[in-house]
Amino acid sequence: MTLWPALSDGRRTAWFWWDLDLCEIRASGMATSPVEHALVDGDAVRVHPGGVPPDQVPTYRGYEPGQQPRVQVRVGGRWHDGRVWHTIRYRDGRHAVQVKMTFLEGDDWPVVYWRTYWWNPRAIRVMR
Repeated sequence: MTLWPALSDGRRTAWFWWDLDLCEIRASGMATSPVEHALVDGDAVRVHPGGVPPDQVPTYRGYEPGQQPRVQVRVGGRWHDGRVWHTIRYRDGRHAVQVKMTFLEGDDWPVVYWRTYWWNPRAIRVMR
């Protein structure tokens, strides 16, 4: 099901997909959260599509459903909950993580985004 929710002021800012089986609202892959418009020093840094040279073919380690490490990622100067689905290692030794993130948007709608961030323990913390 597709949603086009209105904010309290009547504005509609984005389309979302509602997954009835998972009871979650997902943003499209290219959507940017309003939370991400206010990035500050110390936030996690995204790995954007095309941002890695082709000679840096990565290797992936995936996690089974229910086994994904819980993390908090600093975005917009605040910590947000997420789950790691893949750890990524590039040939030059850099690491990244693919995270299923939840940002509260508009009138506190929880919206899920898939993001890949460069690994930085000061901006991504693993929860126990």
